[in-house]
Amino acid sequence: MNKDIIEAVSRGETDSKTISSVVRLLALKAKSADALLDAVPLPVFYKDRNGLYTGCNKAFESFFSIKRQELCSQDLFLYPSETEAEHCLRDAELFANPSLNISYRGYGLKHGSAEKHILVFHKSAICGDDGSPLGLVCVIQDLTGEIKQHRDLEQSRAEFNAIVEKNGDAILILDTAGKILYMNPCGQKIFPHFSVADESAFPYPCVAGMNSEIFIFPSTYELRVLETVWKSSPALLVMVRDISRLKKAESVLDEYKNNLEAINVKLTEALIHEKDLKQEAASAAEAKNIFLSGMSHELRTPMNGVIGIANALLSRNDLPSAVRSEIEVILRSGSAVMSSINEIIEYSRMDTSRTPLSTTEFNLQELVEEISGILAVRASASGVNFYLHYSPDAPRFIRADQDKFRHLLMSIGGNAVKFTENGHVRIDVSSRTLDENSVLIDLDISDTGIGIPESALDRIFESFTQLDSAKNRKYDGLGLGLSIARQIVSIMNGNIVVQSSHGKGSAFHISIPVALSRLVHEGIFLRDKSSVSLLLYAEDCILSGILSSYLFNAGISFTLIHSETELKEIASERNKIEPFNIFCFALGLQPSQKKDSTPDALRLVRKLCPAAPGLLVAPQTRLSTFPESSDFAAYVASPLRESQLFYQIAKLLRG
Repeated sequence: MNKDIIEAVSRGETDSKTISSVVRLLALKAKSADALLDAVPLPVFYKDRNGLYTGCNKAFESFFSIKRQELCSQDLFLYPSETEAEHCLRDAELFANPSLNISYRGYGLKHGSAEKHILVFHKSAICGDDGSPLGLVCVIQDLTGEIKQHRDLEQSRAEFNAIVEKNGDAILILDTAGKILYMNPCGQKIFPHFSVADESAFPYPCVAGMNSEIFIFPSTYELRVLETVWKSSPALLVMVRDISRLKKAESVLDEYKNNLEAINVKLTEALIHEKDLKQEAASAAEAKNIFLSGMSHELRTPMNGVIGIANALLSRNDLPSAVRSEIEVILRSGSAVMSSINEIIEYSRMDTSRTPLSTTEFNLQELVEEISGILAVRASASGVNFYLHYSPDAPRFIRADQDKFRHLLMSIGGNAVKFTENGHVRIDVSSRTLDENSVLIDLDISDTGIGIPESALDRIFESFTQLDSAKNRKYDGLGLGLSIARQIVSIMNGNIVVQSSHGKGSAFHISIPVALSRLVHEGIFLRDKSSVSLLLYAEDCILSGILSSYLFNAGISFTLIHSETELKEIASERNKIEPFNIFCFALGLQPSQKKDSTPDALRLVRKLCPAAPGLLVAPQTRLSTFPESSDFAAYVASPLRESQLFYQIAKLLRG
């Protein structure tokens, strides 16, 4: 019997009953048991009555990493210090009653492990022939792995139960006879009349060997059967899924599919119809363009003849005044008709979307100066001053659609001239940098004309919109100019806004992104700017501001005078100032006062700088009032062309 127990321990059968038998056997056979100790897989040690180690087996040496010779005759404590009192108490209890077998739990640190191991100490007394205790023998059982496995198993079981219990499908376990061994909550909802305690068989077909077979019953449940094992016996795992919602969704999906197919048919028909309409629209647009091209020729040709003959007749000096007035009416009427024809044709082109951008490199400053010169002639005829300021910081050469810029300036600038009877019209050009290759061109066109009522600001860009009513028509035109301008700005990815006050004028601000050109503006080169000393007399404040901007940016030293009184003050101090080698008069369309002070101012300037050549800047109509034998050696018409201004200054400096 004792041999069987030792063999059982050697095989690893370490239940508490077996271990207690081994401890008792070792206690009885202590002297002859040393040879058997090393065969025991559990740590074993001996102690005498004084608590000194008298021996141990190899398993003990390995567990605590200590040699047998180091351990013997020592009272080492190999466990956590807080458990020492517990061990001493148990040993005293054993020595007091040697017939007892004591087992209790404690903790120990296995060699190479940082965590505490859960240990069970099985102890028994070693007695002499007279039955008195001589020492004790202890077998240590490490339960750490078993407890961890038990906890993992419990956790796995809990997780499995949670998955099964909360599963949306019914899960049943049946024995081979069809009796229900297990059923989850979902199964209880689907089959409320069956339970685990029910002795009757599950009523639906579940036959062993039908792995992965799927049945539909009655028509809303899907049933799947798999072979399994339940509590060591063959069983069937039955999974039942409610597919009523799926069936309903499939029905709705089929309905949607049918509707979608019907919509797709209608959409295909609509696309075919749209294609036909586009072809018809393209044909109609082509026919309209052919018609407009023909009408352009048929209308413009005779109208140009009428305007040309009217101009020729007006050039004659022998016409009676009454006849001249009648011819002027013909000329104005013909010009108005020609303007309307041009607006209609341009509007038609915009309306048919036949307006692709034609990008070229061109000099924007020259284009603006050219158009300003044309508009200035119209403005002068009405007694209105026209000003142009091209910012020195703005680029000269750009890459954009030159024709679109031309039409835009003519449209907005022409409107400003048409609706201004007193004061001035002004164009300012500046720019803002977008990146190293592009800028935003800002065009500001302002006037002191009739303005726009606040109620009409929202509709001035609509086609055929005019401020004056048809029966009280004062201004000619079709009301297409601003509509075309807005479409041009939109095509060029720009923006246009207007600010106006009725009776006080309007201001249009246009911003258009453009690419910079590779061409470079050279300008007029002045060899020695430091030697230039210019006296600028300007009775026109706006013109003086524009001139001052150009001169300052060019680095030319100048003194600005606005009145005859200021000239007299400078003349009185002429010994204190540097002599001027150029003087410039900047005059508006009409004298700023009732009496023209220009002659008196000119005499004062001649006394101040008798040897300096003079430059006259004024509108063309006023330049003609100065004879060639006057005190001016050079003339520049306003609106100013920057290149002409500096060309004339350079020419005067050369003498």
